[in-house]
Amino acid sequence: MTQETTTHTPLVVQYVRCSTLNQNTARQKGSPDGLKPFQKVYEDKGVSGSVPFVDRPSGRVLINDARKGLIREVHVVSVDRLGRSIQDIHSTIGLLTELKVCVVIEKEGIRTLNNDGTRNHTGDMVLSVMACVAQMEKDIIADRVKQGIAVARALGKYSGRKKGTSETAYKFLNKPKSKKIAEMLDEGMYPISHISKVLGVSKMSVYKVKKLRSA
Repeated sequence: MTQETTTHTPLVVQYVRCSTLNQNTARQKGSPDGLKPFQKVYEDKGVSGSVPFVDRPSGRVLINDARKGLIREVHVVSVDRLGRSIQDIHSTIGLLTELKVCVVIEKEGIRTLNNDGTRNHTGDMVLSVMACVAQMEKDIIADRVKQGIAVARALGKYSGRKKGTSETAYKFLNKPKSKKIAEMLDEGMYPISHISKVLGVSKMSVYKVKKLRSA
């Protein structure tokens, strides 16, 4: 008696990411020509680009599926969706390339693998430049925030939360970030440190959500 084996054709998928929960990822979804829908979309919402790809909820699932041979191509709108760190972007693309998964950067039309499965060295060179730009943009934003706070303090316009003011538990728990923390806590799979890292919040915030929900 022969036993039938089920084979799966590797999928062409898309990865989308946005840094805050109130951002809309709709503009990132779908093929550039709008004619060919992707077979699967991996979405990380409310996850900073500074979080390593493999530490993101959907990023981790995507990598695991790639290891299983379930993915042939991963499409992203732009390289900064993969990350804002040169090292992380290279690490992610390098890992997917080793797994024979082609990464396609739609905005620039770059493919990491040629049609015959060999590495696209021209694409590697362009991606290196783009990764540098993505990290530079992150650093510029961080510098502007620091400068803005410094100027506001010098002008006496920045003092943080006023003394004696407090936030109700209801208002705190209904913040988008708090809701996301609650979702990850409910899954029961992630330690406090991991939730803090993935969502870009302090460990104290995670502990606070946990405490208030159990009160």
